[in-house]
Amino acid sequence: MSGQLGFIGRVPLAIVLASSALLGGCGEDCPDISGTWHLTAVCSGLDMPRAEEWEQDECRVVRRSVAGEELGSVTVSEDGGVSVAHQNTAAPCHGSIKGDVVEASCPQSVSQSCGPDTCCIMRWSR
Repeated sequence: MSGQLGFIGRVPLAIVLASSALLGGCGEDCPDISGTWHLTAVCSGLDMPRAEEWEQDECRVVRRSVAGEELGSVTVSEDGGVSVAHQNTAAPCHGSIKGDVVEASCPQSVSQSCGPDTCCIMRWSR
């Protein structure tokens, strides 16, 4: 009889684990944008295009130069929206993923060539 109770006790746990996997775990079912991206537009003096490696963990992405230097981060939403943070900006840039292009509008200065009243566009492509 105790063997039957052990089996019955494990069934609900198996159902919970299976449904959790189907629902994407903790609710972070974001598009996978990891890999190599090329920064192709920004109002700054950067050489274009610049390759970046994006390392994704659930909905959080760390942006690194190909040499490994951390450049900033990206937070991805389930609907493909992005919030991009940079080392040299106080406010994040907001935008979206459209196929193989990520585009974000930056409300504050990304570099000396953008002023606080100037909205700058950053664009990456694969």
